[in-house]
Amino acid sequence: MFSRKTLYSKIEKIHYKTLKIIYQSDDGYNDLLLKTGTVSIHQRHLRFLMTEIYKSISQLNPEFMWSYFTKKDSSYSLRKGPALSLPKTRTFYYGTNAVHFRGSLIWNNLPADVKTSNSLYEFKTKFKKSRKY
Repeated sequence: MFSRKTLYSKIEKIHYKTLKIIYQSDDGYNDLLLKTGTVSIHQRHLRFLMTEIYKSISQLNPEFMWSYFTKKDSSYSLRKGPALSLPKTRTFYYGTNAVHFRGSLIWNNLPADVKTSNSLYEFKTKFKKSRKY
């Protein structure tokens, strides 16, 4: 999911070439994505990750996932809704690039109305509309 940039660019290039072949078009990658109504592979991964975090927080996942992402304890009412605690990191590759760290970071940047959704369906629809994800 959080691969190096060179690997991600290769995956996106393959996706672009596939779309060009299927739709027999010479349009750019973003134009083809708009034309087909799809999103990039990276955006799909981010959507999947945020959905799994929501399911973990709401205890819709298997029980062993419930404690993987923990809410930050705060005595204040935060404008951005419930935040996740960021794990302590020591290294770059196994710390700040880890799914646990990046997922919590992205979750904390989501709007409050997305994070406080009442159902998984509501979360997915609000998340798709929010920002660039």
